[in-house]
Amino acid sequence: MPFLNTSGAAWIVLAALGFYLSVKVQFNSKKADSEALSTFFAVSSHVMVGGLLTFQILNLWHYYNLDPHNLWLSLSLSWGLYALLLFLWGAYSKQAAFRWFGSIVLGLVALKTILVDLAGSDTIYKVLVLFILGALTLLIAYINHKWNHENES
Repeated sequence: MPFLNTSGAAWIVLAALGFYLSVKVQFNSKKADSEALSTFFAVSSHVMVGGLLTFQILNLWHYYNLDPHNLWLSLSLSWGLYALLLFLWGAYSKQAAFRWFGSIVLGLVALKTILVDLAGSDTIYKVLVLFILGALTLLIAYINHKWNHENES
């Protein structure tokens, strides 16, 4: 079962440990170094969560013998949603590292989806995916502008 296995539990424990270290542990160093270490642990934990999603989706497809053609598009969808959440968290918490990380992951997922997942697909599917990616980009820009404008007021 996805997430209910020993490897899933190990990924969850590692991610939780990283989040705990990023929030609760005070490092004996300069403030800038302490913030950098905190951001490093938080971003590393998010990479672990992304890895957990990836391996558990791969396990789901493997154990239930699902159509392999949909696997890569499903991975792109989960990574894209996770990247969107990372960006929104970075915008909400005013942490540029998460905005950059989410934006980079979302851009890579968009490229992967268009160039790999939809290669050989009908034009209507490509147009639909481009429309959805454009709408997500506009939503991100709107929320980012709105939150930045509220902070300046």
